[in-house]
Amino acid sequence: MDDFGAGDSDLLELLKLDYVLIKMDKEFIWNCFDSENPEKLNVLKHTIEFMKKNGLHVLAEGVETLEQARILIDNGVEYLQGFYYSRPVPENDYIEFLNSQKGLVHKVDGTADR
Repeated sequence: MDDFGAGDSDLLELLKLDYVLIKMDKEFIWNCFDSENPEKLNVLKHTIEFMKKNGLHVLAEGVETLEQARILIDNGVEYLQGFYYSRPVPENDYIEFLNSQKGLVHKVDGTADR
């Protein structure tokens, strides 16, 4: 499920379909990290706990700080996405980056490119 916490992606939708991965919307994440209302962080923690107890994998988008990343990881989020890690980059630049890190990149045809 994409964009959990926004629009029609909510708990009711979770009950309707058999999801494996839930991608939490960045607006939901950011609202839970409201420094003026720290109790909102409990909503995030309990939501993640609910998802994990129901066998779901969790991805959080909109991660912009190390503190956000640590809190999300500490609460069971497995995948993080956001400007803290990288701005969006073109595919060729990403492949070049992976190769510079000694990564093995597989082409669409299945052959390896080093």
